Amino acid sequence: MSTLPERHRTAQLLSELTRPASALVVAHLPARPGATISSAQLQQRTSLPGKEFWVTVGRLVEVGVVRRTANGLALDRDQLDGAVTALVADSPLTAILPHHPRLESFCRWGRVVRAPVEPELVDELYAALAELFQPGETLTESEVNARIVSVHDDPAEVRRGLVDRGLLHRNPGTALYRRP
Repeated sequence: MSTLPERHRTAQLLSELTRPASALVVAHLPARPGATISSAQLQQRTSLPGKEFWVTVGRLVEVGVVRRTANGLALDRDQLDGAVTALVADSPLTAILPHHPRLESFCRWGRVVRAPVEPELVDELYAALAELFQPGETLTESEVNARIVSVHDDPAEVRRGLVDRGLLHRNPGTALYRRP
């Protein structure tokens, strides 16, 4: 599990990347490792006004996404790889997957990225996802969704699948769930 400063830094980096101007700048940086682009070329490609461009570049440099070099600006792949590694380390799937090696091909970067087709593997996936919850633990629907969304893009589908398979019980007439 990553440390609090690493998680904070990763959160800052992700927050910055969600800003439209930052995403635009990063999208126009050369993807090839070691490649650079002049700030003038990058500003022209992004069409950002001068002040907004330089503030954005400064923020990206501060969070470690962009490096200034003698030849211009470059994407800092090591920083991005470090952020992804920190996120994967914090994923609950990191602890669960070693017990379910057949599911590794359906997961990437600490998330379920595709569903198996074989019924046996589908059941194993739901059994693995049930491990997000402690036996006897009672949670609200939003708490259940929060755990699921940390590893899967469709919490409603997974929640229903867990309930249908008896891996999670829903108290009738309430939005309370319990793992038997």
